[in-house]
Amino acid sequence: MANSKSNSMLNKNFLVICIINFALNMGQFLCNTLVPRYANALGASVELVGFISSAFSITALLTKPFSAPAIDSLKKKLVLGCGLVIGGLAFIGYSFATTATMIIVFRLLHGVSTGINTTTCLTMVSDTVPEEKLAQAISYFSMIQALSTAVGPSIGIALSDAIGYPITFRVSAACQILAVVVLVLFYNQADKTPRKPFKVRLSGAFAKEALMPAFVMLFLAATYSTISAYLVNYAEGMGISGIGTFFTVYAVALLVCRPLVAQLSAKKGPGRLLPIAIVFFAAGMIVIGVARNLTMFLVSAVLVAFGYGACQPITQALCITCAPPERRGAASSTSYYGTDLGYLLAPVIFGSIAGKFSYSVMYFTTVISLAIALTIYFTNRSKFVTDK
Repeated sequence: MANSKSNSMLNKNFLVICIINFALNMGQFLCNTLVPRYANALGASVELVGFISSAFSITALLTKPFSAPAIDSLKKKLVLGCGLVIGGLAFIGYSFATTATMIIVFRLLHGVSTGINTTTCLTMVSDTVPEEKLAQAISYFSMIQALSTAVGPSIGIALSDAIGYPITFRVSAACQILAVVVLVLFYNQADKTPRKPFKVRLSGAFAKEALMPAFVMLFLAATYSTISAYLVNYAEGMGISGIGTFFTVYAVALLVCRPLVAQLSAKKGPGRLLPIAIVFFAAGMIVIGVARNLTMFLVSAVLVAFGYGACQPITQALCITCAPPERRGAASSTSYYGTDLGYLLAPVIFGSIAGKFSYSVMYFTTVISLAIALTIYFTNRSKFVTDK
């Protein structure tokens, strides 16, 4: 039986899915910071900007009961291709949006794509590497996302200033098309294992074994969502130019962080690194709250990279490895349930705090979310760390 899983982590299929991940995330990060900025330019209130930023999480969550069973029952290549096409349509839709209402409509379509793509790509990674190298593979796989994070927001802001929002959103759509081309031409997963019949049910989209890591991820993602939703408006409101550099520095720091996480995860186990990363994350958010110049924002970018940037692959690896191979789609989906819920709820909640007080106060309050994540970890440590 042909098998796409190689004994080596750096095999052809793994490298190809990394290229696809870069292209789709390039499109994502090219426009993600622009959507709140565009809505703000169209006159949306701070609270509405928060809702627009998080609206894609609504449909991402609603898509999971369909996408997760599809991953475990259908050809993953076909599922991912559908998600990429839907994402491209959403980005093209942004380019024609002239009101906040239109942005919301295409933001919801964008969420459908996110609900399919993130889960499918992560599951494909687990199919292409041996079990003992999975935590390392996810860390390196996440580095590809870091590369797109490094250039995406800065290029997006620069392009929108130079050629306007519509064309910039179409560039994002072109990235999705590129991902489809790579998927069609290069990725050939020879998967002949027996599949379960496709059936939409909650158990097919949810793995209870992955609940605790996903629950921690909810509070981590909730905190990070305030950066993608409000950081640009926050800095520009203080008259700080060049804030796009924050995302570049963040991504460069990720390129240092992720290989380190991969190596330490292999030696110590990913669960042991999680509380240290959360502390770094909290320090970064405090620095954002007190930042009054670009240098302070860049310091926070490094701290957040060694915080959230480390937490993300750790929690994903914990979710994936706790489930049997035939349930990897459900485990991956559960991981992203935490992320999607965080991105759905947090911008609205924290946005209301920013509206009543200030962005600075809002960023200080995010530390409460991280304290809750730490509490969950220490009260359920056996779910995260296996003592040998």
